[in-house]
Amino acid sequence: MLYSRVLIILVLVCTSLPGLTGESPLSLEGTEELSGWEYEIVAWEDPFIFNDTLWLVYEELSWGYDKIIKYRTYDGVWSSPEALSNKGEFIAALGSNGQLTVFFNEEIVSESGTQKNVCMKTGLQEWSSSSCYETGSYLGSEFLIERSDGLWLLWSRRGFWEYQVWDGNQWTEPEVLAVTEAYDEILRVVQVGDDVWIFYKTGTSDIYYRVLDDTLSEPYSIITEGFPYVYDVRVVDTTVFLFMEVQEAESDKKTLVYTVYDGVWSPLQAVAAPEEGYLAGGSCALISDGRLFVFWNGTAFDESSVEIFYRVYDGSWSQVYALTDTPDVWETVPRAIEYKGRLIVIWREKESHKVSASYARMKDIPVEPDELRPVNLKVEPEQPTWNPWVLKIREYAGPLLVISVLIVLGALIYVKRRVIPEESEYRKEKKEKKKEKKREKEERRKERKT
Repeated sequence: MLYSRVLIILVLVCTSLPGLTGESPLSLEGTEELSGWEYEIVAWEDPFIFNDTLWLVYEELSWGYDKIIKYRTYDGVWSSPEALSNKGEFIAALGSNGQLTVFFNEEIVSESGTQKNVCMKTGLQEWSSSSCYETGSYLGSEFLIERSDGLWLLWSRRGFWEYQVWDGNQWTEPEVLAVTEAYDEILRVVQVGDDVWIFYKTGTSDIYYRVLDDTLSEPYSIITEGFPYVYDVRVVDTTVFLFMEVQEAESDKKTLVYTVYDGVWSPLQAVAAPEEGYLAGGSCALISDGRLFVFWNGTAFDESSVEIFYRVYDGSWSQVYALTDTPDVWETVPRAIEYKGRLIVIWREKESHKVSASYARMKDIPVEPDELRPVNLKVEPEQPTWNPWVLKIREYAGPLLVISVLIVLGALIYVKRRVIPEESEYRKEKKEKKKEKKREKEERRKERKT
């Protein structure tokens, strides 16, 4: 089972949103601090469960501004922090045969450029030493994919996507998976049945996806208007849920929307709108009974206080519920995970920046249903269309500029060579006259002596 990387920050307590009726499906049981100071946990990964234990991998910022990769486990009690690497970035964790293999990269900067080595450690109670392998120089985030021929490490660069395969002993040389016309940045990679779906945004922030089976499909468009931003992708059986933040027509505020793929993509609907206090976020916790809890940041009546709100999806959508009675939360994407019948939520307090975990019991009660409204996207301005002659000028502007500079430099050198000899001849003549006067003066002095 593969646990991929997603940054998270969350909060939790449970009442229904003021003005709405119905009992909340969550009941808060407690909260405890996980960090003692501001930079002990600066970013953390999506928690995952392995061997009936919850794992939280995070980054600590050292006094030298290096990021230290650490982890803590939870089985009813949180363990002490343990270090995985003194520098680098976490990629993913893979569980197999009772052992956990953690993948991370280490960035090496040299005169020839930036190199990223992929490292791995295997263990559980005790870890092996790090095994690092040199990979290609690349940009962006990495994604680990389980394929029939091994583990794929996939990333995006400007103009193409690349991947390497781990065959159990070593990484292969980088290979090109797709050539792109612009910087198509990979955002999410999910397994749908036997296929891998790759979600990405174009240079104009349009959202597309491609399907990888034996070959890579052509791009499929999802949304090209409304300035979209992808927050989460979840797969339930073979149904794909996509949650995005968009801008609606005649509004500068953002709306959390979703679309679902079950043979075709459904029309966009608003999960959380500005009139409901939506600010940011839109991430899911998939529960073992098939329900989806979708969380976001927002405000109720006091706009200075940021809280966490959520809806529940069990085939239809619930009303909006509020997660309250916590200190003011940091405005980042909320995310939760189910562990032994409870939702465990990791969140950061706004003032102290300390990180805490809250625990909420999920009640077996029906939720109050609600209807989602359709969304009318804001039309993005068209990309400028250039006259062919303008395009030609733009194409040759660089070479023309270089040629112009060379011409100017040549002219300066020519003028300098013309001027300097003239100045030298003048100075030479002046020196000769000075010497002549000196000789005449010397002769007159000798004559006077005689």
